[in-house]
Amino acid sequence: MHYDAEGIALVWIFNTLEEPMPQGFHDVVAMQRGNAFVFDDEAEAASIERGTLVLKCFMENGHGGWREPRLVALDDLQTGSGRSAFVEDCRSEALKRRSKQERARWWDAMKSAREERPNSPEYSNHYEDPWSDMKSGVPGVWEWERDFWIERSNRARAHTAVLYVILCSVAHSAAARRPVLHITKFSGESAVLSMLNSKLSGSDFKHCASLIETFVGSTSLSYLLEKDSLRRIIAEAKQSEAQVDQDHALWRIMARLFPEVLDGLVRAELADLGQLPDWASPPSAGLETEMAVAE
Repeated sequence: MHYDAEGIALVWIFNTLEEPMPQGFHDVVAMQRGNAFVFDDEAEAASIERGTLVLKCFMENGHGGWREPRLVALDDLQTGSGRSAFVEDCRSEALKRRSKQERARWWDAMKSAREERPNSPEYSNHYEDPWSDMKSGVPGVWEWERDFWIERSNRARAHTAVLYVILCSVAHSAAARRPVLHITKFSGESAVLSMLNSKLSGSDFKHCASLIETFVGSTSLSYLLEKDSLRRIIAEAKQSEAQVDQDHALWRIMARLFPEVLDGLVRAELADLGQLPDWASPPSAGLETEMAVAE
């Protein structure tokens, strides 16, 4: 925070890349856009030969490994974007592509489910494949699925499917700058607000109030949180039920589907380079005024 406030970009340098790599190293590589800088014997020899500091740069290859390393001087580093230095942004496009692919699987399942079971699509087996991926890839989902059934007599998979559709409605409305709902039959300019009020007033999603509040607050529809009705309903929900937090399996699932708003590290990475999509960015004054008047 100190160096960021001073406008100074940090370069983190390793003497070797350990395998497996400690979490702190992973965090540094992520912040440096998938670049890892090493100062080894080869880099030292190149530095002496050139008369300037030379580093060996490893770049992520997008498949869990590294490209062939290259030697770089400090002048080769980009330092004008975000908190740290890098040679090439190896992560932003890959992160956005992965996010879209994750959502696309659930979106395709949703469309097929609606054709099969128009009255209760969330219980369709079309969700089974993407749900199985979540159970194998997200910590704690197995346990939550078991506990959710005991506590609520409902399927965690179906609950997740509905929450996904709620958040999709917010994201698509933010992107289109007009209400685009995939759940409830509300219409008109206040449809998103009405949908949120309705879902958070019911018992099914009161425990998700903090998650939904965080999601909406990180989009171009964040001004909806200033509406008296929604503010009151969120407060009541928080008081009545324990909230899903960032360590909960359900939050982790949604962060995997919508990392631009619910995964703090991914959001920071994209924001640093100005790569956040419009729907996941704060509203412009014009948009806020236009939609607020309409509502």
